[in-house]
Amino acid sequence: MVLQKKLIIFSNRFFEKRETYEVFNSWESFLDSAIEPIGFWIAKDFNDNYLSIINNIRRSNWWYKYCFSEDNLNNKLLDGSLDIDQAIDKCNLSEEKIAKLKFSLGGLAPSEKLLVYLYLREGLEIVPQFNPNAPKLYTYPIIEILSDNQNDLDWYQELIRKNLIAYKKLIDRVRLCNKCSSAHIYFIDICPNCKNIDIKRSRFLHCFTCGYVGKQEEFSKGYDLICPKCNAHLKHIGVDYDLPTAQYICNNCGYVFEEPETIYRCIACGEEGSPDKLNIQEFYSIEMTLYGREWLLLEQKKIIF
Repeated sequence: MVLQKKLIIFSNRFFEKRETYEVFNSWESFLDSAIEPIGFWIAKDFNDNYLSIINNIRRSNWWYKYCFSEDNLNNKLLDGSLDIDQAIDKCNLSEEKIAKLKFSLGGLAPSEKLLVYLYLREGLEIVPQFNPNAPKLYTYPIIEILSDNQNDLDWYQELIRKNLIAYKKLIDRVRLCNKCSSAHIYFIDICPNCKNIDIKRSRFLHCFTCGYVGKQEEFSKGYDLICPKCNAHLKHIGVDYDLPTAQYICNNCGYVFEEPETIYRCIACGEEGSPDKLNIQEFYSIEMTLYGREWLLLEQKKIIF
């Protein structure tokens, strides 16, 4: 006897009894039921717990199943917000697509899982998510959760090289430490002579009488401007003196310069260096190619992987 697959609802609310869905108040109670799901639906009263539910789903044997929510929770591991009937219809269409695959969905490699996930969600564009706590500031949540090794999240690039998936839209460009590849870096202005950070921007005056150039405070005598070298009274700008471009002075070595040298410092590992030594990584949205869909349906898995 073949058991009917059902939509699994997570909620503490009362729902009218129907053959097409089953309601559970926890992930554990669902596992104990041994019901085969066609998909999942998270009720609004479960909003506080939805993260653990969706993470459990994507790490389970049902990682490829649709998971909808009653409210729009704006989470990239969910498949959007639909009502129950719409969710059931969508899940049934997904089951028809699964039936066209000629291989088992058990024991797949992360790269194969990603292809199946995209195949079942035609037109889906995987958009990188900004995360200030992530080493590179951006993550692909579905790629991350499908990965066997959290220290190696770039395996999807092999699918790019084989044209099974493709970059679509450039989202951002990030500079990375050339030692540890962290994007958590900041920039420091230093003296180009002694490399000290104790520099200050100052206004300089140029005396036309003797040619002396010095800091403005050297010329200030009360309300008057007097050249400290030749004692000339500087009354008219453009006639007695002018104001060169603002310059910097190093309080450590006394060096005067127009522009400071800029270096980067990595917060993660402490590495310092010239900004032109930083590595650059671009983050794109990703979609499945037509070739990727055809390849999946023709069961060429053994040729590629």
